[in-house]
Amino acid sequence: MSFLSRLFLITDLKYSGVDGGICKCQLLAKNPGEIKGSELCGLTVRIRDQDQDVRNEVKRIGYIRDRESDLELRIGDTLIIYISVSVA
Repeated sequence: MSFLSRLFLITDLKYSGVDGGICKCQLLAKNPGEIKGSELCGLTVRIRDQDQDVRNEVKRIGYIRDRESDLELRIGDTLIIYISVSVA
């Protein structure tokens, strides 16, 4: 079992592409912990317990980073990641 799968449950995964590709991955935070850098698209993500505060504001269209703080989620939060690769 990978470290990523210990912290997240993949609830949806879609891929499409012809002259490149785009992937949409929907993750549900399930256990507290931390992922650094290359394990999740170069992001450092901390998952906290449901009753703990987080230091960033998550919006529908993205998240706001303040003072280069890491992305923090609570158990039960959903993270949607879009990855696109262009051949041209």
